[in-house]
Amino acid sequence: MKTINKYTVILLTGSAIVIWIVIYFTSLIRTADVTLTIGDSTSYRGSHDNLIEVSLDNPDVRVRGIQIEICDVDNYISSVGCEITDRTPRFTCVSNDKNNGCYEVILFSFTDLIEEGKGPIFTFKCDVAEEAPGDECRNLILRKVKIADKNKESLNVAVEQGKFCFNDCFTSDDCDVGLWCYDNKTCANGACQSIERCPDDGLYCNGLEYCDEDNDKCRSTPDPCTDCYPYGCTCDEREDSCTGYNTDDEGESI
Repeated sequence: MKTINKYTVILLTGSAIVIWIVIYFTSLIRTADVTLTIGDSTSYRGSHDNLIEVSLDNPDVRVRGIQIEICDVDNYISSVGCEITDRTPRFTCVSNDKNNGCYEVILFSFTDLIEEGKGPIFTFKCDVAEEAPGDECRNLILRKVKIADKNKESLNVAVEQGKFCFNDCFTSDDCDVGLWCYDNKTCANGACQSIERCPDDGLYCNGLEYCDEDNDKCRSTPDPCTDCYPYGCTCDEREDSCTGYNTDDEGESI
């Protein structure tokens, strides 16, 4: 009789623990205001401008801004920017390399909100290192997730992680398909290799050279000292700065 009571107690205790775990995790799901999902992606080793889709499920609340870090556990991908989607047409998306395998992405607008709904809100653009392991995948982890509602109050966020898979290329036709900004495309030892069409020359005074993929053109930013030349400044290439302009005359400024 004592043995039966002992096992009965163990069974009831175990059942209570299981029920408590189910209730706990169910409560976590219910208390999430929004869900942020990072999509799975696949590309070739050495490829450029790959897109990772990030989606937001916000059925009951409008969103003012998002700040996250996307982390590649082995640092085989590198950030080259981000792009908005149809859900965020008047938002600005910027990304910064944190130099530790993580990339900060900020999505914001001074005038607009992300309306209630579900679907992609931005795509994260990245290059893949030639050293990435072929036919393997790595987790993409979201960290430091901050999402604000229309009143700039923090929302409770549920996160769904994604992964990035690296493939070996077989021919040059596999590499950077549709990208004008990369030329002389080849496939060597399973990795794509190419040459940038519009590399920056490293000089400060003639602006920053870059490739305009949308228009298939090489472009450059304006001379950084253009606005102060009327006030006598010069561009100092060694110091990467505009120097020597006259600030003595009142009312004159740059």
